[in-house]
Amino acid sequence: MKTVKVLLIMIITLFFLLSCSKKEPVKIAIMTKLVSASTVGSSEINASKIFLEDNKNNNIQIIPFDDKWDPKYTLLQYEQIKKQNINIMITSHTSSCLLAISDQVNRDKILNFVAGATTDKVTGKDDYIFRNVIDVEKEQQKIAEYMNSRYSNVLIIRDSDNNAYTEPALNYFKKYSTIKNINQIDISMDKLDLETLKKDIKKNKFDSLYLLIGGYKVHAGAISQLARQINPSCSIMYTPWMKSPLLNETAGSSLEGSILPSHYPAHGANSQVDEYIKRYIEKYGDAPTFISLNVYTALEILNMAINDGAINPDQIKKYILNKKVFNTRFGKISFDQYGDVDMPLYFITDIKKEFYK
Repeated sequence: MKTVKVLLIMIITLFFLLSCSKKEPVKIAIMTKLVSASTVGSSEINASKIFLEDNKNNNIQIIPFDDKWDPKYTLLQYEQIKKQNINIMITSHTSSCLLAISDQVNRDKILNFVAGATTDKVTGKDDYIFRNVIDVEKEQQKIAEYMNSRYSNVLIIRDSDNNAYTEPALNYFKKYSTIKNINQIDISMDKLDLETLKKDIKKNKFDSLYLLIGGYKVHAGAISQLARQINPSCSIMYTPWMKSPLLNETAGSSLEGSILPSHYPAHGANSQVDEYIKRYIEKYGDAPTFISLNVYTALEILNMAINDGAINPDQIKKYILNKKVFNTRFGKISFDQYGDVDMPLYFITDIKKEFYK
C-alpha cells in the first residue's frame, strides 16, 4: 500500500512538472489583405498552415489581421496587435502601409518581418524591421540592367496610387537605365480610365512597355492587351508584384512576349518551389501568389530563432543579425547588419507556365 502511494505521488509530481514545463506558444501576427476572400491574403494564410504542417516541432500560434492593404486600416490593425500583446508580426502589405506604421513599430519595439514592401525608407537602419525581399533600389537596378541592352524606346505606365513604391521605383529605374528614350504616363489603377489611357499611349513611340504597378493590381493585364492593340510587337515588362495566377486571366494572349520579374526561379528550376506550388494547388485548388513563399520563409526563420530560445523581439533581432545566413526550404537568404537582403531577380518569359494547374 505504501509503495502504491509513493508511485502515485511520483506520477502526480511528474505530471505537474510536465504541465509546468509546457511553454506558452509564441504569438505571431500575419497582417495582410483578407477582405472578400482576397487571393493574396488567402495564399499567405494558407502558406502559414502548410508551414505548421511541415514543421510539427514548433511553438507558434499564428493570428491573422486584415488591413485591406490600406494604410488607415494598417494603423487600426496595428493597434489591435498591440492590444493582444503580440510583439512579433509578418506583414506583406504595400510600401505605403509599411510606412504608416514603421515609426511606431520601432518605438514599440515590435519585430516586423516584412515579406512584401520594398520601400527604401527603411533600408540601412538599425531597427526592428527585417525583410526577406530586396528593396526598391536593388529591384529596379536589376530590371533596368535587364532592359538596357534590349530596348531603345520605353513607355512607363506608373500607378500613382501606390506612390510610396512607384515614385522611388521610377527614380531608381531612371538612375540605372541607359535606354535612349523613356516616356511616362501616370495613372490611377483604382480609377482606371482605359479610353483616356488609350489616347495617351497612342501619342508615344515605344518598343517596350513597362507597367510600373505593384500591389497585385492584376487588372493591369487589361493595359497590356490595350498596348498590344496599339503596338502588336511591343514587349511588356511587369514588376515582381504582379506575379499572381489572376494575371493569367486579365492579360490573356498579351502574356506572350511579356516578361515577369520574380523572386523565385522559373517553374522547373527549383524543385522545392515546384513541390510547394504543386502541393498548394492540390490542397486549395489554385496556384498561390508568390509572396506566400516569402511568408513561409519568414515563418521558417522565426521558428529557427524561437526553437533556439529567442522568443522576444530583442532576442530574435540579435539571433538573425548574429547568424545572418539562413538555408531555407526555397533557398539561401543572407541578411546584412541592418536586416536587409540582396538576392537574385529572375526574369520569367514563359509566364503562363508559372500558373499551371
